[in-house]
Amino acid sequence: MTMLRIGDLSQHLASLRHGTALRRSLAQHTAELSTGRLSDLPRSLGAAQERTASLSFRLGEISDFLLSARSAARLSDGLQRGLDRINGLRGTMAARLMDPMVSRSSEQVASHSEAARAAFSDATAALNGSIGGRHIFAGTAQNNPPLMGAEAHLTAITAHVASLTDAAAVEAAVMAWFVEAGGGYETSALQGNDQSIHLPLDHGTTIRLPPGAAHGVVRKVLGGLALAALAGDMSLPLDDATRQELLMRAGQRLHTDAASITALMSEIGTSQSRIEAMQDRLGAEQTELSIQYNDDTRIDMEGTATRIQSLQVQLEAHYTLVSRLSRLSLAGLS
Repeated sequence: MTMLRIGDLSQHLASLRHGTALRRSLAQHTAELSTGRLSDLPRSLGAAQERTASLSFRLGEISDFLLSARSAARLSDGLQRGLDRINGLRGTMAARLMDPMVSRSSEQVASHSEAARAAFSDATAALNGSIGGRHIFAGTAQNNPPLMGAEAHLTAITAHVASLTDAAAVEAAVMAWFVEAGGGYETSALQGNDQSIHLPLDHGTTIRLPPGAAHGVVRKVLGGLALAALAGDMSLPLDDATRQELLMRAGQRLHTDAASITALMSEIGTSQSRIEAMQDRLGAEQTELSIQYNDDTRIDMEGTATRIQSLQVQLEAHYTLVSRLSRLSLAGLS
């Protein structure tokens, strides 16, 4: 049985520690050479560690804010496209209903009414559209479409005015349905909510996007289209003159709504410009800070390769020495 003296044991343990340190150092430098980055920032950076940690934290914030900005850009673009579609429907119907050269015969009333019904359906479809599964006109309740279907909506409005025979009374009832708080639009048709969308773009900077289908301008345009659609509904007890007057009143309302919907689109356009400017600013800051962070954490490739070679030589020498010492004995020295 081989006995180790205390001095031999101490030398053996020191040898083990030295070999472990060499292997650990070799593994660290090899990993750094493969990534091009320092693996032990606290030890490598020393006093500069706090600055590098601050850069890393801010880069993480910028990444989150850019993600929010991209989401805001998609939502605002979708809102703008939807409103542009609705404004186009509004403009077309207003021009058609207010054209003094158009006949007001029963056949023409039916034709205009049918066109208005189709426009109402198209407007509802635009409002119920989604981007990436998010219904952008539903306020903050974006999991579901903001409105009931167009036909169900018109059926509910028809029932609401079924007993009226005067054009002014029908107009007042229809518009009250759409615009009044607690009216039929809010209690029956609206499935989203009236909350604006707020998205952070940086510390102290938040973008606000309107609630879409719940916005007063959108409700007025829908009311004008619905009023024109009802003019041709033969289930209502209206005479020809009243139906013609409903078309005229609907045309006037849709024409008047032009300024309001243009202002809303301009508001969203301003938000789009702010979002784009913030994306540019954050992108520039991200590039600048990334360069600084990379400079702080980048390794000296040539120097690291040289240290790896040196460690490999030391480790080979260590293994050779350990192997030779393990073969030594007192018998071999006699």
